[in-house]
Amino acid sequence: MLNKITLILFKYIPAISIVFFLINNGLYFFINEDSTALWRIPYLLDGISGSSFMLILLLLLISYKFKYCAWHRVLLVTCLFNISIAFLDSIQLLQTSSIPSLLIVFIFSAIGCSVATILHLHNIKVGNKTCIVRHSTSKRFDLALIAIIRWYPIIQLIGFLFSNTVALLDIDIRISYLSDFIIGNSLLSSIFIYLLSLRLNFSYWHRTFIVANLINGFIAFCDAHIHTLPISDMQLYGLYYIVLIFCLISVWSHQNKSKLYEYKTQIA
Repeated sequence: MLNKITLILFKYIPAISIVFFLINNGLYFFINEDSTALWRIPYLLDGISGSSFMLILLLLLISYKFKYCAWHRVLLVTCLFNISIAFLDSIQLLQTSSIPSLLIVFIFSAIGCSVATILHLHNIKVGNKTCIVRHSTSKRFDLALIAIIRWYPIIQLIGFLFSNTVALLDIDIRISYLSDFIIGNSLLSSIFIYLLSLRLNFSYWHRTFIVANLINGFIAFCDAHIHTLPISDMQLYGLYYIVLIFCLISVWSHQNKSKLYEYKTQIA
């Protein structure tokens, strides 16, 4: 059951991300800025299904490893293209004069994905085996993939704290945008990484970081878009660092237990 849920989620994450991304940017264009309640919807959608460069890279590697067809990777590359365009626009490198021009780009990318999906489904219906791309990966590739999955939540938590520290110190906001683009978190990605952690039999400390990332993101979202928490920014970021310290203690404890188990095994 766990395997089935993980594979289904993995298969449809790119499609869900593209649909939510298009809806999200459409709402930015159509919602009146004076409507505070409705302006929360795009941020909510981003928190549910937002993608990042690191997540898409991981999904591409897994797609290659588990022999998914080219259609799956087309959707992933489209996700990367969309978030890259949005990032470049947010740091004002594209020099776009209006949101509709960006929206048109995203719509055309969605149309391209829809055509690719229709062709993919047609190939499956007629039994065309050429739509399947098979790969045999080396042991080094497999070890690298496992390492990325293992360290993904840790890098995410450190990046989250770095991004918030940059914002607190009022340093160039583009650094914070870059951090969000590379290691941004969402509910969908957290669930997927958590399922991978269970599937690969990682220890509890790994899932501790995943849950910590989810809690930090939820607190930040509530503070920014739902109801301002009755604490200062310094106190809030201090809370984030306390969470990091507890997570590091968890890792240290896990490493010591692992070394103790290996020592007992050797002398037994």
